[in-house]
Amino acid sequence: MSEVNCNPHLYAIIAGEVSGDTLGAGLMKAILRHDPEAKFIGIGGQKMIQCGMVSAFNMEELSVMGIFEVAAHAIPILKIRSAITKLLLKERPCIMIGIDSPDFNLSVEHALKKAGIKTVHYVSPSVWAWREKRIVKIKASCDEILALLPFEKEFYDRHDMPCTYVGHTLANSIPVKIDQALARERSGLYKNCVDGVPGKVLAILPGSRRGIIKRMLPIYALSAALLHEKIKDLSFISVAPNRDIALLIKDIWLEYCPQLSLTVFVGDSQDVIASADACLLTCGTIAFEAMLLKCPMVVAYKVSRLSAAIARRLLKVNMYSLPNLLAKREIVKELIQEDCTPIKLAHECIRLLTSDNLLMKKEFTTIHESIKTNTDELAARAVMRLVAQEQQQLSLGLKDELGKLTAEEQALDKLSLVNYAKKPKELALQNEDQAKSNQAAAAQDQAASADPAASAGADSAEAAAASAADAATAVSSADTADALVGSNTDLKDGADTNSNQSASGKSKRAKRKSKSKSKSKADSTAKETEATANSTTLAASDLSSNDVNPSSLSISLEVAQNAAGYRNFLDKTKSASAADSASAGPNDSAAASVTSSANDSSSASQELGLPSVNDAEVPLKNGLDDKTVKKLEKEAKEEAGLSLSEVLSMPNKSARSKNRDIVKRVTQRI
Repeated sequence: MSEVNCNPHLYAIIAGEVSGDTLGAGLMKAILRHDPEAKFIGIGGQKMIQCGMVSAFNMEELSVMGIFEVAAHAIPILKIRSAITKLLLKERPCIMIGIDSPDFNLSVEHALKKAGIKTVHYVSPSVWAWREKRIVKIKASCDEILALLPFEKEFYDRHDMPCTYVGHTLANSIPVKIDQALARERSGLYKNCVDGVPGKVLAILPGSRRGIIKRMLPIYALSAALLHEKIKDLSFISVAPNRDIALLIKDIWLEYCPQLSLTVFVGDSQDVIASADACLLTCGTIAFEAMLLKCPMVVAYKVSRLSAAIARRLLKVNMYSLPNLLAKREIVKELIQEDCTPIKLAHECIRLLTSDNLLMKKEFTTIHESIKTNTDELAARAVMRLVAQEQQQLSLGLKDELGKLTAEEQALDKLSLVNYAKKPKELALQNEDQAKSNQAAAAQDQAASADPAASAGADSAEAAAASAADAATAVSSADTADALVGSNTDLKDGADTNSNQSASGKSKRAKRKSKSKSKSKADSTAKETEATANSTTLAASDLSSNDVNPSSLSISLEVAQNAAGYRNFLDKTKSASAADSASAGPNDSAAASVTSSANDSSSASQELGLPSVNDAEVPLKNGLDDKTVKKLEKEAKEEAGLSLSEVLSMPNKSARSKNRDIVKRVTQRI
């Protein structure tokens, strides 16, 4: 259970690119509606930071795509992954949400899931398109997948992996009908374009990752130069997520196409894209966004030759852009790898700029309407459902532990009561056996002294009788007396027959005197032992009876632990005992008398360490050695004015049952 002790209002989210930043910001806003106390840690972009994300690293450091491109940046990426994993394991959020970037996020999710933290992967990896065996790692790393596309859920259902179709937040936030004039006004297109807007507008959208921009933008710049030769009044615009990317786009454009102007907008990409008559873009989420904005497009993509050769062997699809995947047929032109050349791109752009593209826009509208959902809310509900399940499991586990603890405590309490009930009875039986042993020893001594010739063994019999309180010593003394009697009998047979008659008379008188002393001491010891046994039996019966009303004798520990309060405690005890004795029968009177004697240090119950009348405590005397008792006697006389017996009868809070201490330790451990 300790493994799943998480912060119930701390959420971890990791996004590795701009599209993930958009999804993460929408999800954070929805989570805050469900949990106003929510806090967010992880890695995010500007949109997520504006919503309250505490980003541990710069998101752009993860914005790398391509097999060998990722390998080139492997060391810094691995360091970030290790650091963020350690951070999240230390902070223990209630859930971890990895947005896209599967190669990075799945490893972090796997580590957190092993540590007992719920994990969700938002945006399904393209396992339906290539590397299908990744489903094994996905199952081991995630508790649930949040899918953007309808057919992705079908794939996960076939593999028994929990998946929720939530759609894409852009489909819900972007209206189905687009007003291009309003978009141009909001973006300030006419005021911000370097050369104005004399005719058609083409948007150049190379992507948001630096590596892809460096690879694709030179091709787009050369295509723009070819286009301008055919369409003289064509204007070129672009959009960047931040100023650094905007400067990168400007520098590359000036290097490959310095003769043409390119207006780069920073920030809101939707109005910029909606302002264009067509767009030339890199395959990715930007194609999905352009489709929702009803902007005709040409999709391009190119990687290194080696990456392309490997990808072709692994890919199971022949279409790559989301508009075509959603339509399950080609509705936009895709120019991939070898087909991605300036001439082919320019040719397709001319076709789009010289046509109304009504059929393409109609297809875009149909797809948009079919996938329009409240994505942020659906994703937040899925997340909160997992969080609730985790909290419910913790609650059930805690109840089970408390139930076990309660059962253990009840068993310990029952055992304690049984032990208290058994203790006086066992002691009574032991004293009874001791009394019988003493009587047997006395009888043996009496038999030994009955022989008139055993004058020499009389002294040994007297010594045996004097130690009759100890059964073992009595038996030993009896054995010694028998041996001496036999020895003296032998001496008698060899003695002189003419012994002095007066000496014989003295020996007989000494023998009779010894016999009388031995018998008297044995009887006295037997009577004392019997009295102790009877007192113990009465005390035991008092503990098991309900004749004395504990509520009439109760008093708070804070009052009982001082001199004045304890005298009040004694008065209440005696008053209650006297009242019970007056109205009770013979048995009740006996029980009451035993109870009232609990304050006397010579009481059998106190001598045997029985509980005091305050049933919540035990007498202070329990466990004290002689040195401590003497010290208490001195302090009682000097400080409190109490007698030693009164002090020793005080309830002792520290002498509680060891069983309760065990329960306390178990509770603290849990």
